[in-house]
Amino acid sequence: MLYADGLCFMRNAAPLLTNISFRLTSGQLVKIIGNNGCGKTTLLKILCYLLPPDSGTVYWQDKPVPADADEYREQLLYIGHHTALAEELTPLENLRAAAGLRGRPPQMPFAEALTAAGLEASLQNRLCRHLSAGQKRRVALSGLQAFTTRLWLLDEPLAALDGEGRAMLTDWLQAHLQNGGMAICTMHRAQDWQVAHDLLINCNDT
Repeated sequence: MLYADGLCFMRNAAPLLTNISFRLTSGQLVKIIGNNGCGKTTLLKILCYLLPPDSGTVYWQDKPVPADADEYREQLLYIGHHTALAEELTPLENLRAAAGLRGRPPQMPFAEALTAAGLEASLQNRLCRHLSAGQKRRVALSGLQAFTTRLWLLDEPLAALDGEGRAMLTDWLQAHLQNGGMAICTMHRAQDWQVAHDLLINCNDT
């Protein structure tokens, strides 16, 4: 279980996020919505402890995250709005680098994960700087197949995806939740992704 208790964050001496609290358990999806600049990405980064909150606490399995951040990070996969791929590496090399940072082998061969994400074999050894925005998004999302984690944190995951890619990711998300996983996703409006959510957080109102 993930529990956020009273999360607050200041930007330029002004409150950006105020008193965000929620609980997330197995099989549940949280949608974080709002306009650009309202704090959606900031909230995701706080939840995966890339940013510390100014106040409040994130709990994982009833323990405060700072007490065991490494163990917590092993249970999550964060995919940002910007894919953060190394442009001078190939998709396969990017996944190998990600595995090295995680410190454990993947649960699915990288080539298989990339194929599952819709990136054909001829592109898997091409430098990422030569790929389209949609292809880069598929490379980033392939990590959801290569690395099995309980918690997905996805920042505008549908960006640059065509209809086929959106359907693929929807199927992956539904299977993840049915298998007891949890997910938190940001988007501008709840209806931008037609999947049922258990909790809606509107950052425009915080």
